[in-house]
Amino acid sequence: MIKAMVCDLDDTLFPEHEFVFSGFEAVDDWLVRNKGLEGFAMLAKRLFAEGCRGNVFDQVLELVGEPKERSLIEKMLDVYRNHQPKLRLHPDAQRLIDRYRNEMNMAIITDGYLQTQRNKVAALGINEYFSPIIYSDAYGRENWKPSEVPYHNVMAETGFAGYEYVYIGDNPLKDFIAPKKLGWLTIRVIRADGQYAQQQVTTDREAAVLINSLDQITDAILHNGIN
Repeated sequence: MIKAMVCDLDDTLFPEHEFVFSGFEAVDDWLVRNKGLEGFAMLAKRLFAEGCRGNVFDQVLELVGEPKERSLIEKMLDVYRNHQPKLRLHPDAQRLIDRYRNEMNMAIITDGYLQTQRNKVAALGINEYFSPIIYSDAYGRENWKPSEVPYHNVMAETGFAGYEYVYIGDNPLKDFIAPKKLGWLTIRVIRADGQYAQQQVTTDREAAVLINSLDQITDAILHNGIN
């Protein structure tokens, strides 16, 4: 019987692009106030929509003719990572919480810079629903997924056997490797607009169950969990 539901955060419980756009707006505001530079958010969102990842700040500075000084980019990154975002849960994530919060232990494992992820959880107002919330960055970058460390930490804090856990995530490149080794049921939610919706992986990386909405979790557990 499943006793603990462990969720990924970004793009599983809320749309990650909302944080990205919120961060762009925060950087835009900082640039206007401190550099007199306008238009950052508009250009950054356009590049993001075109598939640009990882070097958006550099590309925007180049587009506006601003020197790509390392100190400036580092400050922009700091503003982006530490801003207070305005976020909303996916509607099906709220329904998932409402359905299971009183029926089983609910926890989160999330990668990303520690303060950034804490700010996301605070903005979503979900601290009271999930325990523990494991921020893998608290244990060092080397212990981000697919490291088994955050999963072991959940087990240490909740005390169930491996087959009594279900893990729900969206990124097959890293989310399911460790929990599969530990005997957890693994479920991948594939949202139409998700970053990894088209990502294909080998069987050892893929989740045991694929769904398109968290509203399908109950059936997935009933048909695949040990009950």
